[in-house]
Amino acid sequence: MPETAALREAEREFRRRFGQAARAHRLRLGWTQATLAAKTGLSLKFVSRVESGAVGTSAWVAWRLAAALGAEVGALVGGAGAGLAGGRAPLPGDVARFIYLMNRAAPEDRRRVYAVVRALLKPIPAAAGGEPSSFKVPRPRGPRGGGERAPR
Repeated sequence: MPETAALREAEREFRRRFGQAARAHRLRLGWTQATLAAKTGLSLKFVSRVESGAVGTSAWVAWRLAAALGAEVGALVGGAGAGLAGGRAPLPGDVARFIYLMNRAAPEDRRRVYAVVRALLKPIPAAAGGEPSSFKVPRPRGPRGGGERAPR
C-alpha cells in the first residue's frame, strides 16, 4: 500500500503528541532529559528527539520510557492518539489494552468475554425498600442458619 501524504502527516502528529506526553510526565516528576535518559538507558540526544517528535520509538522503547516515568504505555500512546481518531478523546490505558486484546482474540473467546461483560452490566433488581438487593449486607446466622440467639 503506497504511503500517502495524509498517513505521513498522521505519523508526524502521532510522534509529536507522544513526545509531548512523555515530556509532560517527565516534567511532572521534576526530571531533566538527562535523568530520564539515565533511568531508561537511552541517550540524551534520543530522549530529546523523542520529546520533540523528530523520531518515533519501538514498542520496547515506549515501554521503557513509560516504566521509568511510572506511567502506562497507554497514557503516552493515548495522548499521542488524541485527535487522530475523529476528534475523540484518548482512551484510558486499560480500556485501550482491552480493546487491543479483544480485536486479536478468537471469535469464541470474544463471545465468552462479551457474555461476562453483559452479565456484569445487567441492572440489579431493587429490593422492597428501593435499595439494590446486592448492596444489602446479610445478617450473621447461627450454626444452622436459623438466626438463633447466642446463649446468655
